[in-house]
Parts: sequence; C-alpha cells; structure tokens
Amino acid sequence: MSGHFKKTLAGIIDAFIAIAIFLIITQFLPKHIASKLDGAYKPALLIYLLLAVYRLITLLLLKLTVGMHIAKIELLNAEEEPLTVKENLCAAFFVLINGVDYYETNTAHK
Repeated sequence: MSGHFKKTLAGIIDAFIAIAIFLIITQFLPKHIASKLDGAYKPALLIYLLLAVYRLITLLLLKLTVGMHIAKIELLNAEEEPLTVKENLCAAFFVLINGVDYYETNTAHK
C-alpha cells in the first residue's frame, strides 16, 4: 500500500471512531442539551473536537491511534524519533511541526 493510502485509511478509521463517540454521547444527553447541537456547524465542530481529543489521548498514551495501528503507520519527528509531548499536542490537532510525518511501522526507527 502507498503511504498516501495508508494515511487516508488511518484518517477515515479515526474519523469513524470520532463519529461513533459523538453518536453515543448524543444518545445519552438530556434533550434540552441535545437540542442545542442543532444546526449545520455545531455537530461538525463537536466531531472535530472529539477527534482531536481522541488523537491527543491515544498519541500521548499509546503513541498511535487505532487507525494508525490498522494502517501500520506511526508519527515520528524529522530524526525519526518518537514525538515529544509538544509534537504530540500539535499532531493531535493535525499540525505537523519539526518535520513530524507518518512512517510505516515496520521500517521506522524505534
């Protein structure tokens, strides 16, 4: 598989997880709170926030997301070393700094 395909696959899997979390959460919200999520941008904004929080937690604790695990890729910095806390914080919100990029798990330096 190509690197671009693996990144896309990981992103789609992680997005589905965030959407599933959103749907589960909204099922248990009281109606007066759930009604405030009506509108075009509020659900999308909440899903993006959930995706970022999900990525932050999994990157800090596990060093990869479920999608990245399935696609067999990981995030490493320019020196192909594991990310620092700052790099993980930025990567959770899709800001790749200091040469951070996706690398295939089986060829990456550990």
